Amino acid sequence: MSEMVSSKLLIENMLSMNQIMELNQIAKQYEGNIYLYTHNKSIIDVGKLPSLIAFFLTVKAGCSIKCIIDGQNTNTVLENLREVLQPENHHRLKTVLFNSDLKMKV
Repeated sequence: MSEMVSSKLLIENMLSMNQIMELNQIAKQYEGNIYLYTHNKSIIDVGKLPSLIAFFLTVKAGCSIKCIIDGQNTNTVLENLREVLQPENHHRLKTVLFNSDLKMKV
C-alpha cells in the first residue's frame, strides 16, 4: 500500500557532491517519489540530478527543507536520507579499486 510522508530535514553543512549523488541514487532506486519543497515554494524531484545539484547550490547551512516521500516503506527511506545528510558523512570517501591489469592513459 502506498503512503505519503512529509518531514523537515535540517541541512547543518553544505553538502558534498558525493552526498548529493547519494541522495539521487536513493531516489532512483526507490519505487516511489521523493521531493524537496523549497523556501521559494518550488518542488524538486530528488531523482533528477541536475535539478538537485542546482537546488543544493542555493541552500545555506543551518536551514531546514521539507521532504515529501510518496510510496512504500517511507520511514525507511526517510531514515536513509537523514543518514546521508549527517555532517559526519560530509567527508566520507568511497574506495575505488582498479584492476591492475588495465592500462590507463593519464
